[in-house]
This record gives sequence, C-alpha cells and structure tokens, in this order.
Amino acid sequence: MPEAPGSLKWQSNDLSKSVEELLKYVENQANKAMDWYWRKKKWKAWVSIVIQFSAVVLTALGGILPVAKTIIFGTDQKVDTGLWASLCVGLAAALIGIDRAFGYSSG
Repeated sequence: MPEAPGSLKWQSNDLSKSVEELLKYVENQANKAMDWYWRKKKWKAWVSIVIQFSAVVLTALGGILPVAKTIIFGTDQKVDTGLWASLCVGLAAALIGIDRAFGYSSG
C-alpha cells in the first residue's frame, strides 16, 4: 500500500489496479485523520465538561447566595451578597466564553 502521494503510480494499461491503489491510499489517509481527531477530542471533551459543570455551579451559587444569606442571617446583616452573586455569574459567563473561544465543546 503506498504511503506517500509521490509513490502512487498511475498505470493507464491497468486502470483497475491504479484505481484500487488510489482507493487504498485515500482510505489510509482518512483513517489517519479520524484517529488523530479521536485522540485530540478526548481531552477537549473533558475540559469542556469541567468548564460547563463549573459554570452551572457558579450560576446556581450566584442565585442562591442572596437568598441563603437572607434566610440564614435575616435582612439586618451588613454583608452585601449582590457583589458575590455578580462575581459568580460573571465567572460563569467567562468560563462559557473560554469554552466557546477555544472550541472545547466543539471538539
């Protein structure tokens, strides 16, 4: 089976053999490309899962913080949970942006 394009020899007197060699070469190159893709996809998928999970947790935390503070401490505490909630939601948005910008979820 030929490995390099230069090693392919077209034989006009034996067209079926030439086409068969070309087909084998193309299939070999396609298999190499698919193997490369699946090797690269694994770590990208893992990074994407971690990023998306973290974004969901941060978003939920941003929504829960003000409510939990009010339930636990009442309304008379001097702790401003609005800033913490905004920080959590902002970090979640940044994580999703990183995921999209670097194509982890599309990998």
